[in-house]
Amino acid sequence: MNIFSSLFPRTPLSHLQLHMEKTCACLAKLKELCQIREKAEPCEIEKIAKKISELEHDADLIKNDIRSSLPKSFLFSMDRINFLEILTLQDNLADTAEDISDILILKKLSPLPALEEKLHEYIDTNLDATWILKEIVFNLDTLIEASFGGPIAVKMKGQIHDITVKEHEADVIKKEVKKTLFSLADQLEFADFILWLNFIEEIGVISHFAEKEALRIGMLLNTK
Repeated sequence: MNIFSSLFPRTPLSHLQLHMEKTCACLAKLKELCQIREKAEPCEIEKIAKKISELEHDADLIKNDIRSSLPKSFLFSMDRINFLEILTLQDNLADTAEDISDILILKKLSPLPALEEKLHEYIDTNLDATWILKEIVFNLDTLIEASFGGPIAVKMKGQIHDITVKEHEADVIKKEVKKTLFSLADQLEFADFILWLNFIEEIGVISHFAEKEALRIGMLLNTK
């Protein structure tokens, strides 16, 4: 435990980290859902989707608590507007996990074996961006202690770059996955095609929001 967490156990920063824990729990459950969706019974899919919804609700409660109790000024070198922007972007990740799970309980996706290998690579690449982001958020207290400089700042800049790379890689894979989907469109009913297309697009939102939050944190590094 560092000096800040020992002196101020309920700081806005610790709440942001708790919110990130819930957000990543949502995304971990989403990965589980994506892994079982082909063979799972509808009741199993709905059970995991319900858990994602519960975790997203928990994240919302933390978000609302932060917004209602956030002081107008900080002890730390981060102003209120910057902090709330980071929180909002982070909350979008939890919302996206719930949105994707809602798609998967509407109707079982038609099996498309030709798509599966690239699809799992696509999902993993998007989620990898959020796992890096989690480490960044949990190192913010160390960064603040170092006055936004030193080795931790150098490491964080590298991690932010890694997230932008992951987002680009995810975008490249998305184009391949969509191209394959369109080549198989004649095999699908229109409703199934639209469901697949929405699912693919929403997965890509994950790395998009992870990158936006990472770049927002990066702006703090560049102004200190």
